[in-house]
Amino acid sequence: NGENFNYAFYYSTLKNATYLSLPRATNVDYAFYYTTISGNTLNLSIPLATSLPYTFAYSGIQNVNLQATGNLTNLSYAFYNSTLKNITGLDLSNVTNMDYAFGYTYITSVDMYAPMLTTAKYTFRNCTSLKNFKFIAPALTSVDSYFLSGVSSFDRVEVDLTSYTGNISYLVKGAPYM
Repeated sequence: NGENFNYAFYYSTLKNATYLSLPRATNVDYAFYYTTISGNTLNLSIPLATSLPYTFAYSGIQNVNLQATGNLTNLSYAFYNSTLKNITGLDLSNVTNMDYAFGYTYITSVDMYAPMLTTAKYTFRNCTSLKNFKFIAPALTSVDSYFLSGVSSFDRVEVDLTSYTGNISYLVKGAPYM
């Protein structure tokens, strides 16, 4: 049935953490919440995880290579208000919720394809370092005016929101024109 890894490193310090494999972990809620993580890149393998609520929220993670092989459905608050700059390996093929997922992070580039994503509120709010933005979410229908608010400028933008029927200016309220 999988293992519970909730709160595993809650309020901890991980020095020179580079690789962590959790092959049977299905629950990783708050696993690295408020955790200081030093080292270049954390390679994290969690192939059975389905949801990452608050997993890295408020943490000191900067670079993560996240190997979660298509079982993820919920990324709400996953990296919220963390020091995240770069993320690779993220499989969004079954993710339906990304509310607040990257809000208030230092992420610099987004290249995401989320074919099942339906809700994305505050997802990239105040990501002031965000410059390159490629976001393909053809099923997205629920979004708010703070999706990209606080982003000051883009160098490159590519967006496909095929199912979104709302006002695009509402979607990027506070963001530079697209």
